[in-house]
Amino acid sequence: MCAQNQPRVGPAYFVSKPSRSDGQLCFLPCCGTKQASGFQYGKAAGQKFFSKGISARLNAARNGHQFNIDKNSPLTAGFRLYTGSPYQALSSIEDISKAMLNNQIRIWIISAGYGLVDGREPIHDYDEVMQRKGARYWKEAGLADIIALVIQELRPRAVYGFFAGVRYWTTSSSCYRYFFSEALDRAVEHTPSIQEAGCFYRESGLGVKAILNALGRTFNDFFECDFKKSYARNIEKTGKNFGDVLIGFERFK
Repeated sequence: MCAQNQPRVGPAYFVSKPSRSDGQLCFLPCCGTKQASGFQYGKAAGQKFFSKGISARLNAARNGHQFNIDKNSPLTAGFRLYTGSPYQALSSIEDISKAMLNNQIRIWIISAGYGLVDGREPIHDYDEVMQRKGARYWKEAGLADIIALVIQELRPRAVYGFFAGVRYWTTSSSCYRYFFSEALDRAVEHTPSIQEAGCFYRESGLGVKAILNALGRTFNDFFECDFKKSYARNIEKTGKNFGDVLIGFERFK
């Protein structure tokens, strides 16, 4: 981590063979509010998070552009770095962390600064948004392909995303949902292990904080009900209101 030849942004650590998740892969967005506390998961120390091929590709993408990374900030586990609305809504954060460390769930964060982050991966604070120039960079760097390859290698039973924004490419709003949806489209076709896949999204309602809070609560509730398929089916059928925000579910499989 402290070697003189450390990449500018920070390496995407690799393993020779990716470990398969026992259950679900869940993809969350990064957010602007962060706290670089230095918290790291002890059980994740020395672990690697990407296969060698993906690591090389992601490192090249991470280092191909001058992001606003605060290299003086303490390295902090990705899942604990973000403290904005979607993460404030997680009342089960300790239980989620335990499940993540036991490999019962894999949490991935689509990051404007790092591209894709394993929830256990130590990263620095940064100031980037997945819009305009930043989003275009990650599109050209093949972020959707990288996410799709991660899903294919891990061979999960289920894949879920929790994103605001629109399904298709746009330069006027955040592109997290676009990258996830593009990746999932590709991965489902080539990953026979997947039994269910989809994206929870904001169907209606206004206010960035309210929308992100609703998505965080959706993830938290889904986790607490042990990812029962009926939860996704019910939201797919009728939606679910969190205050004035209606959450829907777009099924890919």
